[in-house]
Amino acid sequence: MARQQEQDDIVKEGSFLSIISDGSTDVSSKEAEIVYVRTSVRCQVSTLFIGVKNVPKADGEHISTAISNLMTERFQETWKEKLVAMGTDGASVMLGKTSGVVKRIKDMTSRPVYAIHCSAHRIELAYKDAIKGTKIWQRCDALMLNIYLFYKYSPLNRANLKASFESPNMKMLLSTRVGGTRWVPHHERALKNVLHGHAAIVRHLEQMQAPGEARKDSSAKARNFFKALKDKHTLFGFILCLMLFKA
Repeated sequence: MARQQEQDDIVKEGSFLSIISDGSTDVSSKEAEIVYVRTSVRCQVSTLFIGVKNVPKADGEHISTAISNLMTERFQETWKEKLVAMGTDGASVMLGKTSGVVKRIKDMTSRPVYAIHCSAHRIELAYKDAIKGTKIWQRCDALMLNIYLFYKYSPLNRANLKASFESPNMKMLLSTRVGGTRWVPHHERALKNVLHGHAAIVRHLEQMQAPGEARKDSSAKARNFFKALKDKHTLFGFILCLMLFKA
């Protein structure tokens, strides 16, 4: 409660505020909206977590109502007098000109509210647009996803991969998912993990091809992954994509 009171005092003292909002789903697959507030007091910028609210439906009406209710519960009606901007992703449900969330919030406040498209989201969209149709990226992306799934759903494969890492005393870094999130840093981490563990992964995949080491279907997958990871064009693709992230 002390922390909440401190946040309320900051918002009360600030002469303006902006709302940052994004959608998600909880463990029960229910839609939810998370809300932050950003304000400044004597040139000290603060970003404050306000809360999470479940929404019956992820449309403009329900999301804007959830945001409004969260803000009003904390700050009564005063937040409407200070709101100057909203930061969201670029989805039409958020930025739609006629019935988007920002438009609905603007109508509630009867004052100018500037819509700010999340810079991280814009970078992601620009990156995806730049590599769209690039075969080398599509090949590397699909390979990383398949390797991730190959180890994620097999405790035996993970255990044997761990042993492959331990034999040369390497730190084990598991392959991470590249298709489950849109953010560029997760793609970069997936690339780094595959390159870091390349030798250990290749060693384990080679072992799986020995007679009696794995089921036929697993052995066939291991053979395909092994061949792809040993291909110099694949390695070049991994390194090139990682360089693009660092550019």
